Amino acid sequence: MDAWHIWMIVAVVLFVAEILTPGFVLAAFGVGCLASALASLAGLGLPWQLLVFSIGALGSFVGIRPFVLRKLHPGDRGYQSGVEALVGKDARVLERVDPAADTGRVMVGGEDWRAVSGIGQAIEAGSLVTVVGVDGAKLVVVPEALEEG
Repeated sequence: MDAWHIWMIVAVVLFVAEILTPGFVLAAFGVGCLASALASLAGLGLPWQLLVFSIGALGSFVGIRPFVLRKLHPGDRGYQSGVEALVGKDARVLERVDPAADTGRVMVGGEDWRAVSGIGQAIEAGSLVTVVGVDGAKLVVVPEALEEG
């Protein structure tokens, strides 16, 4: 069996395995294997094939993988934790959010948070709001009707 056959078999195995795993990692190695198969067909020796594999895998991992991940997860903001994870969540106003008095509290996911108005106007207790940002340890909120429109 010629070396290019082995490179092609390994490439196919990696591409099939990529279907079962996320992240376009195994496929990047598959691209390297395809490049090495071409190098083998061109008559290059094993050291050159390994170099072509390394360059092809690294190049596809760095060059193609970010593009593929952006296309697969277009709205993904990445992993959010802490107070940043609250942006986009719905909340209920517990204490009137008043920019003039610098007061206001909201309940988000069972937790009580200090809040400020994102519209510059007071928001009454009992109103439904959406968290649109974070200002220090305070949540910036807007009424749901404004957030939708």
